Amino acid sequence: MATNRYDGPVRTMAPPFLSPAELRRSGYQFDWDADAAEYLALNGPEGPPNPTEGMSEEEANAFGDALDGGSSAEFVEMKDLDGGTVSISLGGCSGEARVALYGSAENSIRFNRAAEQVTGTGYSRKLFTKEKYRVAAEEWQKCMGQAGYEVGPKTDALGKKSNGYDYGLGYLTSRQATQLSMGQGALARAEIDAVAAADAACQESTGLHDVRNELLPGVKDDVAEELGFEMSQYVAFQHAVLERAKAVR
Repeated sequence: MATNRYDGPVRTMAPPFLSPAELRRSGYQFDWDADAAEYLALNGPEGPPNPTEGMSEEEANAFGDALDGGSSAEFVEMKDLDGGTVSISLGGCSGEARVALYGSAENSIRFNRAAEQVTGTGYSRKLFTKEKYRVAAEEWQKCMGQAGYEVGPKTDALGKKSNGYDYGLGYLTSRQATQLSMGQGALARAEIDAVAAADAACQESTGLHDVRNELLPGVKDDVAEELGFEMSQYVAFQHAVLERAKAVR
């Protein structure tokens, strides 16, 4: 059975693709301490709280059934953008909550899919499909490498090669996660400021900032077309969900 990728916790966010001047003035405008706290709550030695801790097997099974409807629950399946399938339960209090917040289970998939795509990371994936952008990004990666920051493509344990980074924020959040996983604290402010300064200089010297500004409006339109609605509709959707959330008791 396909699984729902969209029910995980939402990490702290930062405005995507700040200009070199903004990077020099205020860094990435990201709450590093909040990010560290979220990471440790979810991935620390004790992990997230276990809601069934102290329950008998029978009680834990009953809890699971109440949460998602159990094995007898109906499921909604929708095709994902990458050709896969997303499946979520209509049963239990989680199913009821999705309908209360989003209007339908299908809408909950659409909304969370959009929340995943309408981000700096989502736009980067699409930007890297453009040759002009890929060339500029590779030059930026070389520039950052010369400054001492390894931001280029990597191959994971399964042999899948990534595009690498095209903006220092992703590199730093990955660095922070690695550091926290080793029992160390959040990144030092000096490192964050140094990466932001190098990022700004490399974006200017390679022309990446200008290329991104040129291509990003079209990429945003492409993402919206794939999602099936205009960005103005997505913003309205966000406001509607927020108003529904305020009304939930």
